[in-house]
Amino acid sequence: MITSMVSCRRYVMNEKMTNKSLRERFNLSESKADQVSRIIHDALTEGKIKLDDPDNTSKRYGKYIPFWA
Repeated sequence: MITSMVSCRRYVMNEKMTNKSLRERFNLSESKADQVSRIIHDALTEGKIKLDDPDNTSKRYGKYIPFWA
């Protein structure tokens, strides 16, 4: 749910959510990147967010937007 809200907020600001932006939002260190990736993966699986560019298969540089965008 949190990832969906963050992606919506960033979308309204004409930005995309990334692993880095989600960590920055919650003031988490880079060492928490794996945990944030898992959260993003779960949100993708649940259909709460989607890839901004479905042709980009790089998880490292993935950008996410709300499912409805």
